[in-house]
Amino acid sequence: MAKRKENTLEKKAKTATIAQGTANEETSDEKLAFAKIQFRKNWKEAKLDKYADVPEEDGDDEYIESCKNDLNAAIDEVQSMKFTIYTKEDGDKRIEAAKLIKDANYVGTFWENGEWRGVLSLDKVMTEAIEKLENDADADFEIDWSTLMFVHQLMKSPKGYGVESARRLAAWEQYDEQKQELKPEAENAVTYSGILRKVNEHVRRLSFYDKKMNILRNRLDFAYAGVRMNLKVNDLEEFVAFNDALVGASLPQDDKELQKTLSE
Repeated sequence: MAKRKENTLEKKAKTATIAQGTANEETSDEKLAFAKIQFRKNWKEAKLDKYADVPEEDGDDEYIESCKNDLNAAIDEVQSMKFTIYTKEDGDKRIEAAKLIKDANYVGTFWENGEWRGVLSLDKVMTEAIEKLENDADADFEIDWSTLMFVHQLMKSPKGYGVESARRLAAWEQYDEQKQELKPEAENAVTYSGILRKVNEHVRRLSFYDKKMNILRNRLDFAYAGVRMNLKVNDLEEFVAFNDALVGASLPQDDKELQKTLSE
């Protein structure tokens, strides 16, 4: 079958479509170039160049891969961390603390939907920890980051129903119900609130790593947009300061149109 020839109107329509596409690409490129210029300008005006330079040189695929690797390394670092509740020097306090957490999980956890898996997982982790600590006097009582976050969620806002649960918490707190005050031995004993203070301190420290990873995620997002960010910070505290400054700064990323352009 012979191929039908395009008529003049069809040829003109196709030519116009191709031309329009080319024009749109040029417009998009111009918008992106303008966005980068504005971004670099605002970066300096916000004095963020104290923490990282944003040079005129665009990022390439190799740079993007480097940013990915840095972010993944930071995530791996957190996920491999261990958080100490009591050390071997604390002796039986290690075991008492693990048993208290196990008991709190056993009687005090409210769960919904798929959270029951976490409850069972924590019970397994604490059971194994108790067995290990009872058989190894040189072992510290330490937990990984996911266990830490679950324990924090479990213990941060104690709740109960009725007198029985209130007395249970009183026992965990070494509280004298008759005298309505803490027992003398409470100061050096393993208590619910004592464990929670340790957990809270670890969680607070973890929030610093969250801020570091926020910087590294922003850096990767900028890299995808072709913007290079050369970090000047190394220490965790410096990343925290950088993140706080970035969050408080008025940058092009706060402008919806400019943000859209950089992410296209």
